[in-house]
Amino acid sequence: MKEPFDSIDQTTAADVPPPPPPAAARRVSPVSPTAPAPVIRTTPYAYRGRNIAWLAVAVVDAFLALRFVFIAIRAGSSEFTSVIYTVGGALAQPFHGIFATTVRDGHPLQWDAILAIAVYTFAAWIVARLITIAARPFNRGVAAY
Repeated sequence: MKEPFDSIDQTTAADVPPPPPPAAARRVSPVSPTAPAPVIRTTPYAYRGRNIAWLAVAVVDAFLALRFVFIAIRAGSSEFTSVIYTVGGALAQPFHGIFATTVRDGHPLQWDAILAIAVYTFAAWIVARLITIAARPFNRGVAAY
């Protein structure tokens, strides 16, 4: 008569594979239980809206900075510089007259463009924050940090 334990293989602890990780620690694909699930990356709320706001202020700041530099170095008149002078002048117009134009070594420095850059950048920061606040979901009863 055969003993019930005779058919069991004699294995050592080194031959036994480790147990699988708990279900919470491993990602399982919904398609195949052996394939790892794809990692889902989420973007913050209002990511594109904030990027558009910062892109707009970058363009505005570029016009103002180029206008400041072109006036300071007394750049010649060409089609490109006339566009920069026109657009940059229109953007700096609300700040014209706050500071006097400084002339150093025959090169004028119009500080209204620098002030306009600071104000427009601060305004873009406020708009980006408002976009973030407006796009965040409202959860009743959940503590906000």
